[in-house]
Amino acid sequence: MENVIREAIKKFGINKLQSRNVADIYTNLDGELRNSQGGALARNEESRVRGWHGIDKSTPIYAFFYYTKTKEGDFFTATRTYHFSCCVLETGVSFAGIIQTDAWGKEEDGHLFISWSEIEEIGYTPNINLDIENNNPNAYFVPNDPTFAVMDKFYCLTFHSVEDSSYINVPDVYFAATSFTSERIKPFLNEVLDGYDELYEGNEEWYKELINELNILKDKQRYQELIDRVEEEEEDLFEEYYFYKIYGLLGLNYQYEAFKLFEVFKTELEKLKDEEPDQYRASLPWYLMIEAEVYKAKGNGYESAYSYDKLANFYKENSTQNRDALTFYEAEKEKSYNNFINDFHKVDYQDRKIITVSKTESLFKSNHLILLNMGNLPKIHFPITHPKIDHTYVCHPYKTDSYLPIENYDYELLNDRINEYCYLLQCLGATSITIENSRGESKDTQKHNNTKREAEVGLRANSIKFNSENDKRTGDLSKSTLKIGRNQSFNPTKKPFVPENLVWLANEIGWQRLIDQRMSGNILEHSEFMSSTQSQVLTNSEISDINAELSILFATIKVGRRKESEQKIETNSEVEWKINVVFKPMEAFDEVVVVPVEEKKQLKQISQNLLSDEEQQYLEGVKFVLEDDAIIDDKERVYLSEMCKKFNINAERAKELEEKAIAQIHTFTENELKYLEDIKFTLEDDGTIDDKERIYLDEMYKKYNINPDRAKLLESIVINRGDLSKEEKEYLEKFKIFTADGTVSDRERRILNRLANLLGISEERAIELEKRSS
Repeated sequence: MENVIREAIKKFGINKLQSRNVADIYTNLDGELRNSQGGALARNEESRVRGWHGIDKSTPIYAFFYYTKTKEGDFFTATRTYHFSCCVLETGVSFAGIIQTDAWGKEEDGHLFISWSEIEEIGYTPNINLDIENNNPNAYFVPNDPTFAVMDKFYCLTFHSVEDSSYINVPDVYFAATSFTSERIKPFLNEVLDGYDELYEGNEEWYKELINELNILKDKQRYQELIDRVEEEEEDLFEEYYFYKIYGLLGLNYQYEAFKLFEVFKTELEKLKDEEPDQYRASLPWYLMIEAEVYKAKGNGYESAYSYDKLANFYKENSTQNRDALTFYEAEKEKSYNNFINDFHKVDYQDRKIITVSKTESLFKSNHLILLNMGNLPKIHFPITHPKIDHTYVCHPYKTDSYLPIENYDYELLNDRINEYCYLLQCLGATSITIENSRGESKDTQKHNNTKREAEVGLRANSIKFNSENDKRTGDLSKSTLKIGRNQSFNPTKKPFVPENLVWLANEIGWQRLIDQRMSGNILEHSEFMSSTQSQVLTNSEISDINAELSILFATIKVGRRKESEQKIETNSEVEWKINVVFKPMEAFDEVVVVPVEEKKQLKQISQNLLSDEEQQYLEGVKFVLEDDAIIDDKERVYLSEMCKKFNINAERAKELEEKAIAQIHTFTENELKYLEDIKFTLEDDGTIDDKERIYLDEMYKKYNINPDRAKLLESIVINRGDLSKEEKEYLEKFKIFTADGTVSDRERRILNRLANLLGISEERAIELEKRSS
């Protein structure tokens, strides 16, 4: 195209047209814009021109026409200078009408770009009639064209559209208002247009042949030949290169290379979105096609179906596209969606934790939720009266084939958890179970009697509510129908046992300890607190994101029939219940109860199976550091912290796993458990054991018949199992800095003392922390 433009410039003598005081013409025959005298356009002027037209410095300008006119101001208006210019490029013609003034309320500048592919022919109209043109529905002008503010007569080049009978009038001021507009400028532009058409026709034929060749190799599964052939044409291709090469790599099972190249394609396409929107739109179908193939290779059925859904929508919006292609993509979408539905239970929990059900065949996937078709759902369970159209659900964290309405999911989980816990207590030989509210309910609902065994407790409340003035379900928590209190009595005759198929037990360390105490000790009473917040699987941040994503979802599928889709989801107040249990003494049973070894192994295996591979490795790491002295020292803490980072385990989950590891390694008698509680009590105030507390603990371990070495081990476990407070960590960090050279100077000691005082750390606790660091 460069040669075509330069030959046309020379043929019609555009490079010889003279500049005038108010007009300039520059042409590029050797890589630099020059006027008829050979003078080069100044760099700062060229930069200004490129800024007017939004042309990147790497894009060649082959001809530049410029005209300027000043309109003097008066008492009411300021002086304005008008700059009209045209740039001839390989891709088309760019026009800019720039207004320069110091006045307020400057008018909009005029801008227009016409690609060669949009032009059928360029004509010339001398002195057009504005009234006639303004009333002609086929006539157009440069948007915000300032020409009409400064000129009286309008001689225009007319750019006729290749698609219809419309045309654009461009005044000759954009071509330096030269008298040769009709004699040279018009034929010059038509010559360039003819050259473009010839090149395009030749390129189009070459392109068709190449794509046909590549498709044959693709269909015959000759993947290496496909890759080799598309690499030969890499310089002349973009989206086609990525599509066929990635497809070939997937066919050869080079998935790592394919996925890596796909990410490059994705990045390059994103760049085009703002810089070259037309090219972006042309490349998008190719990207979506290979995106669907990549997701297939990854086993992501829904994502693949979603890509086909976007492809089908793209073809629906573009009526000129092949209807066969639309039919093909609709069929592929249905196939991928059905594969996803059939393998739904194999999908990672986090990827299907939140679903929205709607009566639509459209698909939608965001960071948190996916849209499912009401008429084609996987084999999952919902509460009675559900699922409902345009409703959002949260997956049960352990019964992963069950989904709960998002507006009360945490209360449903609390209900489920309490029911299972009460069933477990009964199997362990409970004679009495009392449940009373400790937070969140009004006093008149704190206790309710129930002599029945049924685990159903009528838990129904809005823990996550829709924030709408018209939503009658929303209200104060005290007005909810959460009635979970009970007072049950039993006369157990069967020896205590652990029932099978419990859902929550494997993840409840406290329950597991209670079982050990009940089976190996002689515990008679126990209290457990259960809160709705313990059952929450969504954070406030996630809820905020979900609100935004639901707004986009319902705007996308255009349902317009669910008012809740316009409402916001909020987290409700916490509700907490206290469960008190009294057990039948072990000696009252006919036989001494011992948990079979096989049953213990089975319980342990259930617990381990619910851990991810990373969590299991961390659990084993904790056990390893506990083996020598039953404590986690500073070096071992660093080691575990590194494991957390490596396996992406947050602090809260790490603490749970450490508790689990300690529970699995150590078995405590009932008296030892009491002594552990005494140790915790002495540490509550300042984190240290003073002389009086030491005397107290010595008396207690003697009372519990615990030998001194065992008492010391239990003390170490309690002291070292908990994380340091934020203040203690800060103090310890500063101490390590000061001891980097092996000693602490007097000045550093004074600083540490002040810091401890500032952080509220006692002198005894500070000494203990320093000992731990050494």
